[in-house]
Amino acid sequence: MAAATWYLWPVVSGDHGDVAVYGGGTIESSIDLLSYQLHDRGRDVRWAAAGSTWCELAQLDLAVDDADVVVLAPEATGTCDGDPVANTISRLGDDVQVVAVAFGSATTVTSAAEKGSVTVVDPTELLGAQGTNAMPCEWWDNCVGTIVVRGDSGELTPAGNERVARLISAAIG
Repeated sequence: MAAATWYLWPVVSGDHGDVAVYGGGTIESSIDLLSYQLHDRGRDVRWAAAGSTWCELAQLDLAVDDADVVVLAPEATGTCDGDPVANTISRLGDDVQVVAVAFGSATTVTSAAEKGSVTVVDPTELLGAQGTNAMPCEWWDNCVGTIVVRGDSGELTPAGNERVARLISAAIG
């Protein structure tokens, strides 16, 4: 009974579509853990695998009608005219909290965030720079010393995915 209540709470409470997540690549491997983290906070998550670059996101019609929070998590800026980060963020309006995940484009995202009310999540806090495979253990990790956050080819491990999910979830509140 308790498990059913926990799982159905967003439906019962009327919080449908609280968080809309847009992105591709790295965020896709973290979406289940992110959904779990946010569900624990009473939020529902709507996932849209939508482009792995800011240029691709800038071309999409981002349906955020019933979302209180929009997470934008493409992996790179891409190649296009103009400022795709600022264009994407400005189209969302002031009615939603915007969380931009800086996978490899921290400078671009940070400069766009200065123009509006955007929370920037920088995964290097808990993942290290690209090419870093192991990081010191955090309080929630079941390890001693260090834990592997990326595989040899750069993909996130389950521990790396959990760290991304925790960072985004903490930024949303």
